[in-house]
Amino acid sequence: MSNGPVDRQAAHVPSVWRCMVILIAVRLSLRCFGFGRTWRALQRSARVASRARPISLDATASQVAVAAACLPGRLRCLEQSLTLWLMLRRYGVAVSLRLGIKPYAPLAHAWVEYDGAPLNEKLELIRKLVPLPEIPA
Repeated sequence: MSNGPVDRQAAHVPSVWRCMVILIAVRLSLRCFGFGRTWRALQRSARVASRARPISLDATASQVAVAAACLPGRLRCLEQSLTLWLMLRRYGVAVSLRLGIKPYAPLAHAWVEYDGAPLNEKLELIRKLVPLPEIPA
């Protein structure tokens, strides 16, 4: 998939409602089917529904965070990152899902990267983690 139309500031931004629907679907899929089946389903969905118009990376990441904060319960970084990954891939943006662990502590984390930079997490936190091998899209 190409880098597609990308604009870090002024472009299309998905609604909070759309983000909520996808977050709920991702959460249910993870709980019912686990990570492997959910990841394969998201990959198929991302390939089918590409869009041509530009999308704002930073604003989309913010909308997913706002949607997660508005939903009941705690939506974890994996749910939010899978949602952000799917939304951006559907618009043709070549982002990658990354997972990492903190050595000697029970901490695992997920985030989305574009051109090697995290979109939905602070760089300071990412630097403290040991990234696992990239998950192929």
